[in-house]
Amino acid sequence: MIKEKNCEVQLTKTRKEVIMETWYYVVESIDGDYANLRRTDIESSELKLVARALLPEGIAEGTNLKYELMQYSIIE
Repeated sequence: MIKEKNCEVQLTKTRKEVIMETWYYVVESIDGDYANLRRTDIESSELKLVARALLPEGIAEGTNLKYELMQYSIIE
């Protein structure tokens, strides 16, 4: 098994399997066309700057998000 950024890769004799991780975020702040996200599934104070075009419509500060299969979705 090889660890790559955001996923694990398992190599077998016949194929390469990619196992994508699921990450959870909260919208800390919105600044124009960008939102600052903080991970909630691990202990972290780092913020991730993400273009709002990549996020679902209707986000606001405090919105909880799930990142899975290279897409963000709002969770309750």
